[in-house]
Amino acid sequence: MTTLFLMWEGDLDNSRLYQFDPTRRVGRIHRPLLMQMKAKENIIKIGRHDSCEHLSYGLESCFVQSLVSPLHATIRRIESGVFELEDHSTNGTYVNYQRVNGKTVLKDGDTVCFGHLDAVFISPGDQVAPYSYDLKYSVTITSKDDAI
Repeated sequence: MTTLFLMWEGDLDNSRLYQFDPTRRVGRIHRPLLMQMKAKENIIKIGRHDSCEHLSYGLESCFVQSLVSPLHATIRRIESGVFELEDHSTNGTYVNYQRVNGKTVLKDGDTVCFGHLDAVFISPGDQVAPYSYDLKYSVTITSKDDAI
């Protein structure tokens, strides 16, 4: 059985676009450093931390709270070693800087971003230039015997 990890790699503090690190405005509880689907789990739900949804992980952007939808995305185990991300959001979920159009299969090494400041101008399936962001995660898929 395999395990999925989403490891935080938010890089706003390295972007030099801001005079201060804007990620300090949001506590780590709403920007988890590690999200995990354990071997016995089949689904995780990701959304805005103050949502009424039953979430596995709650997020908050340091830019605008509404960038993250109440139920932003779900990740399902569809077979051993295969994980499918489904976007439910207004501002998009981006895998390798491409806005997800419904569902997509995650691969080891993918980059996942929850929301985009210019989402209103980005259609599902569109590719965007790589961008610095506070809710950026790296995907690791490993067998349960492997360690991160």
